[in-house]
Order: sequence, then C-alpha cells, then structure tokens
Amino acid sequence: MISLLLCALAASVTSPDGEPFEHFETLDPGSGVTADQVIPFLASVDADTVVDVEPGVIPEGDYLMDIAFTTDGSKVLVCNYMTRNVTVMDWASMSIDTTVGGDGLPGGIACSDQYAVIAVPFSDRIDVYELSDASLAASFPCGEQPWEIRISGDGGHAFVSCDIDDVCEVIDLNTLTHERTITGFPVWLSSYGWGSEANRFYTVFSGFEIVGDSLIAVGTGDDQLLFFSTATGAVAETVDIPECASVAISGDGTTLIALSATDPVMLHRVDLSTFGILNSVAVTGYTSGMTRDIAVNQDGTKAFISTSSNTSHLVDFVDMEAVTFTGTYSAFWVGVSPDRSLAVSGQYRYSIIDFATETMVAQHQGNSQYIGCVSPVANHTASYAPTTHEGVYFYTFDGSSANYLGDVMSGSQVEGDGTRRVAIAPDGTVALVSNTMSDNVSIVDMGTLETTAVIEIGDRVQDVAVTGDSQWGVVCGFNSNSVMIIDLDAEAIVANVPTGNRPSVVSISPDDAFAFVGNITSNTVSVVALAGASSYEVAEIPCGVIGVVWAACGVSSDVRVSPTGEYCLVAASFDDRVKVIDTSTNTVVADLTVGDFPLQTAFSSDGARALVTNYLGDTYSLIEIDGASSSVVGTWPAGDGPLRVAWDPVTGQFGMGLYSDRQVKMVDPATGDITATHSYTAHGAVVDLEFSDDGNRLVLTGPDGAVPCRMHLDGEYEDLSGSAVYFDYCDQTQTSMAAVPGPDYAICLEYSLQGFAEGVISVSWMPGLSVSPNPGTGSFSFDVFLPAGGPFSIGVYDLGGRLVSGAASGTLEAGNHLFSWDGGVPAGVYAVRVDACGRTVSKLLTVCD
Repeated sequence: MISLLLCALAASVTSPDGEPFEHFETLDPGSGVTADQVIPFLASVDADTVVDVEPGVIPEGDYLMDIAFTTDGSKVLVCNYMTRNVTVMDWASMSIDTTVGGDGLPGGIACSDQYAVIAVPFSDRIDVYELSDASLAASFPCGEQPWEIRISGDGGHAFVSCDIDDVCEVIDLNTLTHERTITGFPVWLSSYGWGSEANRFYTVFSGFEIVGDSLIAVGTGDDQLLFFSTATGAVAETVDIPECASVAISGDGTTLIALSATDPVMLHRVDLSTFGILNSVAVTGYTSGMTRDIAVNQDGTKAFISTSSNTSHLVDFVDMEAVTFTGTYSAFWVGVSPDRSLAVSGQYRYSIIDFATETMVAQHQGNSQYIGCVSPVANHTASYAPTTHEGVYFYTFDGSSANYLGDVMSGSQVEGDGTRRVAIAPDGTVALVSNTMSDNVSIVDMGTLETTAVIEIGDRVQDVAVTGDSQWGVVCGFNSNSVMIIDLDAEAIVANVPTGNRPSVVSISPDDAFAFVGNITSNTVSVVALAGASSYEVAEIPCGVIGVVWAACGVSSDVRVSPTGEYCLVAASFDDRVKVIDTSTNTVVADLTVGDFPLQTAFSSDGARALVTNYLGDTYSLIEIDGASSSVVGTWPAGDGPLRVAWDPVTGQFGMGLYSDRQVKMVDPATGDITATHSYTAHGAVVDLEFSDDGNRLVLTGPDGAVPCRMHLDGEYEDLSGSAVYFDYCDQTQTSMAAVPGPDYAICLEYSLQGFAEGVISVSWMPGLSVSPNPGTGSFSFDVFLPAGGPFSIGVYDLGGRLVSGAASGTLEAGNHLFSWDGGVPAGVYAVRVDACGRTVSKLLTVCD
C-alpha cells in the first residue's frame, strides 16, 4: 500500500525546525496506483465501524477533496471527504450557506446551472443535487471509483470518468437519466500528496475536455489523443501525440492544447476543425511540474503550465518559444480568467500571468494551496491546502493585483481539525485535546463524553499536559512562541506565557510547580512557574539541537521530569546526546553521549535510572541518574525503530516500543538486558506505549493493509476507526483516549472486567463563533450561533483571563445572531468568549493600532 510506504518513508525523516514532511508524487498511467492504495484507511471507513468522536462542532468539514464554483460564480461548493458532506459557501459574504450531508465519501464535483454533480468514488455512485434547495434529485450507479466530472457547454450532460473500470458515464441532466457508458476511456491517478503532521492525503486524476458538446478529448497517457463521440461513445478521431497526459481548449473553441509528459515537456497545438497538429513547442531543460493542467488564452496561441525545478512556463506558439518564470515556483494548480487574458498559478506564491505581455503582473505570498478553481464569470478564485488547513482561500485578481480576501472554514464556525495530542486529567474528569490544523484545544467531559469547550490557541498547537491536581492545562502554541495556561474548571485561558521559539513538548513536575517546555527552533527548555493567571517563565536553558522525527505523524525530542522532580532529561536528538538538568538551579549538570538520534526517555519509579531510545541508531541507552555524576551505563542494539519507552511499575522494568519491528521489549534497569519480547507482527507498527499502575501493558499499533489501527491491553485488543498516533491513559478511571488526526477523532476506550468499551464523544449544544475583521481595528462583528434558546454571554478577555469588555448578555432564541463591539482596547491579542447552553467557545482576536 502506498500509504504504508509513505509512513515508512516519513519514519526516517527528521526535522530540526519542526516543519512537517510533505510528499508529492506524479504518476504515469501504467503505474497501477489507485486512490484506495493511497488512502486505504479512508476507503474502509464506508463500513459501519466508524465512531465519530468529534473535538469540534458538527457539522465539520473534514478532508477537503474537491472544489467548484456554480456557473454564476455566486457559490463555492466543497466536497468534505471524511465528514461525508458538501459545504456551500456564499462568495459575496464569505460565509457558509448550508452543509449538505450525503451517503458515502464525496470525491469530485462540478456544476451546471441547475445541478451539482458529485462523484462518490468508494460507493461507485454519481449523485445529482438540486442547487436551489440542496435536495437529492437523482442517483446513479456507475463504474468503479468515479472521480473526474465535466459538464457540457449547454449544461445538458454530465460526463464522469471512473478510474478502475476505465469508463466514462454520460448523464442526461435534462431528463436525469443515465444515457450511456463509454468504455475504453483512459483515466488514471495522475498525482497525490501527503502531509505528515495531520496525516492528510490528496489525489489528482487525469482530466478530459468536452469539445463543442459533440466530442470528448482525452489523452491516453501513452502516445495518443482520443476524441470520443458523445452521441455514440465510439472513438471518432485519433491524433498521435507522445505521452499525452492532459488537454485544454482555447477560449474560442478552435484549438486544443495537449501536453506530452516527456523530457523535456512538450505542448502541441491541435486544430479542432481538421484534427491536425499545427505546431509543437518543447520546453527545453524542464519536465512537467506539480500539475499537468494547462491554462490557454482566447485563440490558443499561448499556454501556461507548471514545470520542474520550481518554475512555470508560458509557451508562445507563434514565436515558438517558452518564457521561464522562476518567481512563481512550480504551480500546484493552474487556472485561467473568464476572458482568457490572464493565467493563475496556484501555489504559496499565488501568481497572475498576463498572456499578452508574457509577464507576471501580480503575486500574493502567504497561503500554501494545492487545489483550486477560477470563477466562470469573474476574476475570483477559491483554493485550499488539504494537508495543512481545512479552510478555503478567497482571492480576487486583475492585470495588476492579486488580492487575498480571507479564508472560510469548510465546516462549522468551531472546527476541531488535525487531532494531535490528548491529556486526561489524573482524576479522570476531563481531557484536553489539541487540534493542530484548527489551532485550538477541546475540553472533553469524560463523565458525559461531551466536548464542553473549544478554545483557540494559535497557529499549530502541539503538546498538552494537565497538572496532577487536575486544575490546570498547559498547551504549547508552536508558532505563537508561548504556552497557554487553561483553567479547566472555568474553561478559559488565564495566562499566556512567552517561551522560546516553537514550543512543542511539555512535562510537568510532580509537585505541579513547574512546566518544562522544549522549544524546537531556539533549542532551549523553558521553565515555567505554574501559578494560574500569574504563571511566568523562570528560565530558558540551552539544551542542544532538538527536533522531530515524522514517524507516527511526528514524535518530538523528549523533555521529561524525573518522578522526584530533581532532574529533567532532554533528548538532544541531533547532537546524539542527553542533557541532565538540575531543576533546583535550572542548569545542565551532565552532558551524555548516547546513540544516534536519542528521542524518547523514561525514568524508573525512584528516578535513579532512565532509558533512552536512540531512534536512528536502532539502539537504547541506560543512564544512571546522579546529578553532575550521571553516566551512561551502556548502549545496546534494540531492533528496528525504537520509538517509545515507558516504565512498568509492577515488574520494575522498562518497556521499549519498536516501531518497525512491531515489538515491545522489556529491559532490566539494573543490567540493561532484554528480559522479554512481546510481538505485534500480526497487527501493525508499535506507535505508542504505556503501563497502568497495576502493570497492564497498553500498546497502540498502526494499520497494516486490511488490519486496522488497534489498542491493545495485554493480550486483548480493540479495532479503532482511524489511524491513531498517540494516546493517554488514566488509572483513576481505567480509560484511554487516542488522537486520530486523519479523520479528526479522539477515541475514548474504557477498560473493565468485560474488556474494552468504545465511547463516542458528543458535541451537541456547542455554540458557534466567528470574529471579523481579524486582525482589525475599530469595531468588530461577532457572529454567534446558539443551538438552543436560553441565557448567553459574550465577553472579551485578555490572555490573563481578565474580562476587559462584556460585549453582550441576556436571553436569545436558537439560531444565528450578529453582535457589534466597538473595541476601545489597546492593541494586542484577546480572547472572545461565548458561554451558552452549558458550553464555552473562545477565539483569539488581534486588535491592531
């Protein structure tokens, strides 16, 4: 499976700055790779085993798969694959009109004047929805895995290509009937991408074009361009073009441009009246880039494409030359303005190319984007980055400007996306869940299994921890360079403590007095005194080069406080050393050489010994802890991929989880000898490991083909509905919670004498909140959704938890309500908080000078 190969590839990728590993691959038609090989865990979710444990507010819009404008440009429709729905966004107001639920996982989408046509690839079905009321108008069985959709120029027919069967289904939209199946229709997975942190994949399929409503033009990927008759389904014309991978039609419909995915890449101009090749231009020194899509001008004399070596090219068929653009980088998606005068290059560098002057006339930098579309009636685009963000970026453009308007989340106003880490309070009452893509944390009531609060933290929230008294939560704000202190009773941020750059991992001292925070970019450990709203940074200690290995969607260099609180160990992974910090002086008192890439650490119960997994060296090191006299007892072979380590308080041994060897090995703390090996070869990679107070061995294993992700307790196991990457266990309640970033779940499992019981966390009655402008000056608007009528309050708080303005309060009916707030506070970051229906939601607001 491709997904397993990518996970294996990421398992050896390290990052000293914490930047996620992104993988992109282009494919030829003979590769044999299909979407279910790339995203098998998503395909299997069609079974009735899914437990949707949402840390956000339903309806969420998770795992964006395709996007399209309506024909009048007034709406943007987004297919949300994992949440099985389609979000309808209003362009003018940049807001969500409605969310349409469906049966199955939506893939491709296209619109006629009256209908939205949606491919449901793993149900082998095509759904047609009425745009006026979002009702299902018709549904058609089809070939296996439908993906790409085109609508005829008159809006009367939809053409849907199906990957596995290599067919094109023709749907009559006037009569809502299946007209025919065109066989021998070439379609293949053209490219795919994967992001390591949120475990997100995306797919792009080969396309085709409708020629004058009577023909379908499609490249075979080999050496032919085929024209199928829409009336009969037979091949009407054939043109010999080497490695023909994509096609596009000129604005006037007279010519077709075909791309040869050769080295160098070539473009061919075909006369649609004679089906002869007018001319061909090779882009010498370059191959095709991140996309094989083509933007063509009005008369077909010029075309814009993505090319290799971080470039794009404009091909002029009159002058028979290609203009190189290095400032655009290699486009991930390509579009063209409605009047065919401008090409759009979609990338982090969103660029506008003027066909007439053959120059880049505008650019905006700031939003990575891999998929996008252009309005058919205006210079508007909608785009997204499926591996890192679940919002849609809105842009306008013209011959001199590229204007970013903002983004609209694809689900509710409060999303919980990219579930990364969980921490259960020691008393088992609540859990804290970090959501790295939606930049927030969720508070879950473990008694009722309900999400009771969603609190915005900042860009790429990472690790979370809860104090031993179950009162305070500590959250690492990766790109905000601070940790947030959350009062778990009040469900509010009470302190924002600046730290070093990119805090990613946190460990709390046993007396709850301090949090030790590993800062990846600054390579320091921040010592934060925990005193509620008065929390502050005591010291920042250089610790050597720390970072991340992208096994299991990212495991950071460990920072771990001893059970006695006397010492803190830091795995300086890129230095192959372990630092021993004396917590009484906050200084490094010992600097120990261990194996290659020390990653995770664990202490014995008395704090006298520690075990370190040396991940890249496939070894482990045993350390004698004695302040400045600390020493390495020895370093021994571990097996393939020693990732996690934990202490078993009953046997008095360390347990070491081997990611690649699928084993847990027990290690004697006195001698370093391996005393036992527990095999998980029938399951998957050992992702995480803990021991309960009574010595139960809890192991999380990843998926392996048809074998799902599993949570093990000694000899028992429970299948999980997604690929979990981390879990926490509470001895008080004998409950574990696992973070599942791909489908954005937090799965709760309770152990009893009868075995595991899987719990579903409810997000009912959660209010919604959006804030605009943000950032902004002057007055602000708060759009609040109440799921039920009753008392409510809106307050603006500083990040010390102090109320600076009571924006509104009272009693309201259920529904959406808009409030204005005149600001009047100093520039800075504030938390806008809504309390209603027994729930809390807060979002950060930046007030500018």
